[in-house]
Amino acid sequence: MRQTSVILTAAAVGLMVLAGCGEDKAGRGPASRPSTSEAATTLPDIPDLDEAAVVADGPLVKARPDEQRKDRYTLDEKAYVGSLRITCRIPSMRATLPDLKAVDFTGPCPIKDPMAIEPYKVIYDGIRQQGYDIKNEVEFYRDWNPPCLDGPLRWLAPAGQHMAVEGAAIIIEGIKSGPREELVRGQVLMNHRYWQGNYIHGRNNYSGYNIAFVPPDQRIVLGTGDHFPCEIAITEHDSGRGLGEPFRLPPLALKREGPFAGWLYEANAGSWGQPGPGSAPSPTFRDKGVYTIRCLRHPWHVGYAIVVDNPYVAVSGAQQTYSQSRDGRVTIAGVPVGTWKVRIWHPLIEPVQPVHEIKIETDEIAHLIVDFKPPKELLSLVK
Repeated sequence: MRQTSVILTAAAVGLMVLAGCGEDKAGRGPASRPSTSEAATTLPDIPDLDEAAVVADGPLVKARPDEQRKDRYTLDEKAYVGSLRITCRIPSMRATLPDLKAVDFTGPCPIKDPMAIEPYKVIYDGIRQQGYDIKNEVEFYRDWNPPCLDGPLRWLAPAGQHMAVEGAAIIIEGIKSGPREELVRGQVLMNHRYWQGNYIHGRNNYSGYNIAFVPPDQRIVLGTGDHFPCEIAITEHDSGRGLGEPFRLPPLALKREGPFAGWLYEANAGSWGQPGPGSAPSPTFRDKGVYTIRCLRHPWHVGYAIVVDNPYVAVSGAQQTYSQSRDGRVTIAGVPVGTWKVRIWHPLIEPVQPVHEIKIETDEIAHLIVDFKPPKELLSLVK
């Protein structure tokens, strides 16, 4: 489908700006930057990160031999390009969605109480010195911002005569070169404070919501803004096979001095002088596919790493990290001209057709509507 006249949303325009500007029919492309192999040797170190103490899997960036990398994506600012706009939905379906239910810590999701375990005891001591009585970790999470467990309903939003599906990964396969910025080291953030978005947030690399895109032969850097340590397990999504052993993600340090010390300081993440989050690297992702990232101590912390070989990816409803459209749409700008396969994946809602074929033409916007099967939780709400 072709459309020569269209009003782009501000978010879509933002994506096109991210892609940069080329000349004449080169379309929109990023400013020149190092190739993937060059970038792999020049990425900055992670402050206060001791890889050897966390996982034993070689350096943070460990590339395969050059002969195995020759088919990787390369930057081409002169490519002829168009755009792809995707709408993810459950058609002809309307329902009033219930509020998210808080985690029942007395049920199947208990948290081990580290009250008597050093060094975590100092966290409680610091909080109590500020006049707050936080007896244990359960009360901290319950009283600050009650976390909720994941479920298909959290990824749905009413949108006219249909239900929008958010958090679906869109992957254009087979692109070997183009003007879109290349993928680099992945990042995720574990923090339950964002509008009950208490999952593992994907950051950079066109990621969004609980999905992080990662190039092969790279790691993800995990960060946390929470007070309490996490035990991270990464597994292949389909087989359940572990990617290395579970490892510890340290908590955010408590500031003990100054006007923002203690509990008040920590309760306002992003305050002036806020220390950087605790961080740790994952094992190296070698092969393409979907991986589950899960905290074994905090069951609401779940996210997904998707290893892909080109940057033409997006997440429905997330024009950029932490930006929600609530309409299940997203635009991928700067797609090279040609006929491509588009793969759709969602962890909890099944697409009717997981692979689509689209044709991109120069300076045109192709539209793709992806229908999903209604989950049983939604069917029970429809009158």
